[in-house]
Amino acid sequence: MKSPSSALIALSFFLLAFTTKPLVSLPIALRDGNGDKVLVGQDYFIRSLFWGAGEGGVLALPGLNNTCPVDVAWGTGLFFRGIPVRFSPVTDINGVVNTDTNLNIKFTEGPLFSCNQTSTVWRVGDYQPWAGKWFITTDGIEGEFGPETYPNWFYIKKVGGTCDYPFYKLVHCPCRNSAALCSDVGISYEYGGRLVLSNTSFNFIIIKNREVGHSQE
Repeated sequence: MKSPSSALIALSFFLLAFTTKPLVSLPIALRDGNGDKVLVGQDYFIRSLFWGAGEGGVLALPGLNNTCPVDVAWGTGLFFRGIPVRFSPVTDINGVVNTDTNLNIKFTEGPLFSCNQTSTVWRVGDYQPWAGKWFITTDGIEGEFGPETYPNWFYIKKVGGTCDYPFYKLVHCPCRNSAALCSDVGISYEYGGRLVLSNTSFNFIIIKNREVGHSQE
């Protein structure tokens, strides 16, 4: 028979197990708008949660002052889906893209506005003191994970919705082991809807581009 003190200790551990929150979210498979797993090598649209007049998606815009490379921005319009993208995680299980893991994002089609750039991989640009912002631009490096390529890596975090119709946000961490340094990716309407590091995220769903690619599970 347990003594009162040992029973109290056991009860304390039991309560702790149900009240302590994990410091880091466990990766789970990303799901598209049909509830299917998001796959490596497949094209998708990053789309708004709304339909009709509030529809929107990511697109490419010329760099500010018409410079290169092109920037990543948010556009809206009836039936507007944006430009398709592809996710390339550092690691994947059976070709599935997961939440809360470092990945590259790149445009797979769309105009580059005559920019002679070799890559459409998203990256965080240099800090722009005149705007007080870090803009999300392109011409990043795909793969080659390491401290020198942190500007090219993002991760996707679930913020709501259901198991089969989840909502996500985009996060950038210059040092993945320090959550204090992480920033959400938001929309700067002041600069044409360009994506920037922000305290306020834009939330989205993932829609498969059914015009190309292979079938999902």
